[in-house]
Amino acid sequence: EEEFKRGLLWVSPQRQKEQTLVLQRNFKEQAPDKDWIDMIDGKVDTAAQQLLSRQIAMIPPHVPTSTYTPPGDSNKAGLDKQKPEDRAYLRKVCDDFGESVAKSMAQGAQKLAVTRDETVDEAGHHLLFAVVRADKFCDTETTGKVVAAVQEYLSRRPDGSGQAFVVHGRSGAGKTYLMSKIMVGHIEERAGKGCVVIRFLGTSPASSAVQPLLSSLCKQLRRCYDKEEEVPSDFKELKAYFRKAVAEWPSEEQPLTLFIDSVDQLDDSNAGRRLEWLPMSGLSPHVRLVVSTLPDPDNAEFQCLAQLRKGLGLADGASEGSCIVEVETISDHIRVLRHLLKLQGRTLTPEQEAAVDAAFLLRGENDDAAGTPLWLTIVAQFLALWTSYDGVKFEINPSVRGLIKDLFERLETTHGKHLVRAVLAFLTLCRRSGVSETELVHLLSLDDDVLADIYEWWVPSMRTCPPLVLTMLLAELAPYLSRRGDGSGQQLVSWYHRQFWEAAEEYLFGESGQQREGFISREERHTQLADFFAGKWAGKAKPYSAWLSERVQRPQFCPGETAGDRMVPTQPLVLEGRLTSAESERLLNTRRIQEHVDHAIRAGDKTSAVGDLCSIQYVAAKVAADDVSDLLREYSAAIERFPDQASALGEFAAFVGRNLDALRQKIPTAPFQFALQEPDTSGPYQSIKRLAERGGDPLIAIAGASGAENAARLVHWRDKPQQSDPCQLTIREHEGIVNAVAFSPCGKWVASGSDDMTIKICSAGTGEVKCTLTGHSGSVYSVAFSPDGTRVVSGSEDT
Repeated sequence: EEEFKRGLLWVSPQRQKEQTLVLQRNFKEQAPDKDWIDMIDGKVDTAAQQLLSRQIAMIPPHVPTSTYTPPGDSNKAGLDKQKPEDRAYLRKVCDDFGESVAKSMAQGAQKLAVTRDETVDEAGHHLLFAVVRADKFCDTETTGKVVAAVQEYLSRRPDGSGQAFVVHGRSGAGKTYLMSKIMVGHIEERAGKGCVVIRFLGTSPASSAVQPLLSSLCKQLRRCYDKEEEVPSDFKELKAYFRKAVAEWPSEEQPLTLFIDSVDQLDDSNAGRRLEWLPMSGLSPHVRLVVSTLPDPDNAEFQCLAQLRKGLGLADGASEGSCIVEVETISDHIRVLRHLLKLQGRTLTPEQEAAVDAAFLLRGENDDAAGTPLWLTIVAQFLALWTSYDGVKFEINPSVRGLIKDLFERLETTHGKHLVRAVLAFLTLCRRSGVSETELVHLLSLDDDVLADIYEWWVPSMRTCPPLVLTMLLAELAPYLSRRGDGSGQQLVSWYHRQFWEAAEEYLFGESGQQREGFISREERHTQLADFFAGKWAGKAKPYSAWLSERVQRPQFCPGETAGDRMVPTQPLVLEGRLTSAESERLLNTRRIQEHVDHAIRAGDKTSAVGDLCSIQYVAAKVAADDVSDLLREYSAAIERFPDQASALGEFAAFVGRNLDALRQKIPTAPFQFALQEPDTSGPYQSIKRLAERGGDPLIAIAGASGAENAARLVHWRDKPQQSDPCQLTIREHEGIVNAVAFSPCGKWVASGSDDMTIKICSAGTGEVKCTLTGHSGSVYSVAFSPDGTRVVSGSEDT
């Protein structure tokens, strides 16, 4: 009665209409039974019935009400689910209830929905990231030197040098926490004066590659300085826009401080780690730029620290002076450990502290991360679980990599090896953007070994992985994971430090490509991911493995059952609206668009990968998601993996490449119209033709075709050329006339010389600049690769 009053009667009429529902089941045709009617000594309780009648009469007439009368007769009580009429009745009640509740929830969500501001979301993500880590920072003598050096740079009066400041240190040295402390302190000191922009590279999709990074930085700067110039999408124009914003917009009244942490975390698209996009010298007097990176490993392809030194005008071996500082080995490890444990409300016994001290002193010279704050952070996490009477429960590994592997083994003992290995694999292989908890539950539900292990003592009614099993595992992994939004409302989980995914790679897939015995291969894990993001098993019963069949078919559970619906979702390219709909009227399945083909290529699933890449719908989806550059990279990777499909893939890659500028305008129907203008025998034309014949989207009807009439929005070019345009890709990177071009012997790279006195090495598949070579003082008129493709020679009218 109390719920009836508070939930229905004591709310406003508007809420009664929108948020309440009455389902009334009438049992008058059934024999009385205590399961649905109040009875005393086998007879109906008339007083209770009168109260119920009065309560029903109190239901306001405007409240949505449905009445259901179950089939049956007055001589028999209850329902028999084996009878079709009883089964239909129960289904009707359940379906109506579910539909009504879902509709009410959707209406409520729609009222609460807000328009996302990607610029604010991105800035907020990095600010929160900094604040959380600054609160956990523990200052020591070595970190104090770095903080003092950076603060001196930030407060330095303009001296005309216009240089940036570089912080570098080995992996796990605590650079990110150190930078967080400096950032938060600087923001507080500024107190709203000027513009402070911070980025922790690799912690969000928009900070993992240079093009989305520059786009997000430019959008934030444009907002801060109230500029009207739109941020371009072309990478060359984006670099120029960023340099202009940094050079011209800051002023004495509104200076700019830009912090960029971990530039080594960028991927290699558009030569991001070459750092040619980042102005390290010649900065405006009103600009301060602080950058952090790892030291350069020997023989690494991308030497970020060397590139930063070059940008500062420092020759190899030259003194670092006042613009570079190194984060040195931690000076007081026990103090830091006590601080980390205090954050968790824990302390150690002298015996336990001595064990940590001994492990710290045993650190090896070859383990770059041994004895670092990262090592102490991992140690503190499991020490916090020790009690004073435990003593030293196990030996503490002196290396970070060893600590992480020990952690994985303990998790296997606690949660089961199949579950732990699957979760570690999905987290590691999805490191480009991360994976959501919901996706992990679905992926685990498709893994027969995981289910068989979980179903050892009990088999639930649905063939899925119980979410609580994953929740408990992720709770133990939580200190080592980062969570971030992907712009679509999902929260993605990924490793927060490179040491974890590198350790997981070795642990799961072996070192130097040697597969570990008893572990599932990398290719098979990619296959699981590709199948899920393709929706392969959505709405279907997936057959059981022998082990899972043995578990499920036990006599007390489901004898004879050989397959089960794993309850995974379908994966259309568009969740709402159509690909031809305006951006505001559609909802893209960004996870499917970003993940499926990449995993299919890595899995060697030719049918699935080529099927998408040779589909005009997939091309349109990548265009709509602003992932055209990634699409070209997928074509290059697929051609290399599936050489027998090079012709078909190359045809689509050329189609995208020659229309690149127009496709980047993101006009919804443009990919389909351009495909229609291709020769009739071409792959793109055949794809759009099949799509138009299949129907379903009135905007893809072809004008002049049967049934198209006035609804058509695509124009059929009847006398079009029947030979493909020889243009494969348009590359616009030079500032002057291009005088010479040469292909590498392998065909993957293009070298070009220009009047702008530079040589650019670009990918022949994507057009992305690998590097820019400088040194000439005149126009470059000739370029050539060496026969082995490792060197480029150039000729110029140098004076």
